[in-house]
Amino acid sequence: MKLLTAEEILSSKLKVDKINIPEWGGEVLLQEPTGYQRAEYEELLTKADNDAELRRLRGFCAARCLVDTNGDRLFTDDQIDALNAKGANALDRVLASYQIMSMIKDEDITKAAKN
Repeated sequence: MKLLTAEEILSSKLKVDKINIPEWGGEVLLQEPTGYQRAEYEELLTKADNDAELRRLRGFCAARCLVDTNGDRLFTDDQIDALNAKGANALDRVLASYQIMSMIKDEDITKAAKN
C-alpha cells in the first residue's frame, strides 16, 4: 500500500455521494463532513440544552452536507428551520447517509445525547 505525503493528504477531495430522495422527487449530492463539521455535529449532540436544539439535528445535517456539483453548500445555516419543516422521511434519508459518511454509529448518538 502506498504511503501518502502531507501534500497528497492536504490536496485530497472530500467524498461526495449521490442519494435518491423520492419524497423530494430526485437525487441530491451529499458531501462528507470536514473534521470541523463533524465536531459541530458532536457538539450539537452533547451540548444541546433542550429537546428543541436536538430537533434541529436533521435540518442542521442537511444544511451542512447537501452540496451542488461544485461542492458548494445548497443551504445556509439560516435555512435550517426551513429544512426542518420538510418531511421527516426525506430528512432521515439525508441524516442516515450523513451518519454513514461520517462513520457515526447509533450508539455514539445515544451516548452523546445521554451525556
